[in-house]
Amino acid sequence: MPEVIAEASDSVVGRPIPRETLRSTERGVLITCTNLQCEWQGLFPTVYHAVRAVRAHYDHERLHRGSTTYMVVALDDEATACTVDVSQLGLSVQEQRYQSQCGAVREAEFPRTTGDVSELVERGDRIELPDGRYGKVASVSESRSCGLPAWSVRYAEPGTDLTRDDWQPKFQNELIARDGSIYRSYGPDPLAAPAFEVVGETGHQADFSEFGGGASA
Repeated sequence: MPEVIAEASDSVVGRPIPRETLRSTERGVLITCTNLQCEWQGLFPTVYHAVRAVRAHYDHERLHRGSTTYMVVALDDEATACTVDVSQLGLSVQEQRYQSQCGAVREAEFPRTTGDVSELVERGDRIELPDGRYGKVASVSESRSCGLPAWSVRYAEPGTDLTRDDWQPKFQNELIARDGSIYRSYGPDPLAAPAFEVVGETGHQADFSEFGGGASA
């Protein structure tokens, strides 16, 4: 069942928060420490609670002296989130005004994953990108976009022997799954068209000539 972070007692903190917890949380405010050496995240009922928590985190972490940046994302429902700008948020003066989830500080809305990209594409798959280029998938790995679950796909030109070390990798990043298709989680209209489509399967060392066309990525 989807979870709602409605009260301070519902708050969750992790390093980072497990992907399963984030995917099952329908509404709340996610704050992520953006220091590359830190994986701290928190889920809270309001922006006010989130920023108070991350400031307490910075106060107690020697790692963060001189580096206190973070990202705030509001989870609107199980399929949608938006970034939140707190740069003008004067908590000491406006605590009560910002008790609501976001208010006027909402920024860019973006889609959340409702499926699992790794169930839709795997090593050895042949993919077609929107501009008609083709690729051969080398790996699918878990990643995060704005702190939320996403995936990255590493691929090569058709016909590449993936067991060798001398091929040039290409990447599709910040990917999400929706209704059996794979999309990027960013851009002006991310759900307008899939990031790519799986159009065949190969062995890990297969040549794509068996599919015909011989297009190159």
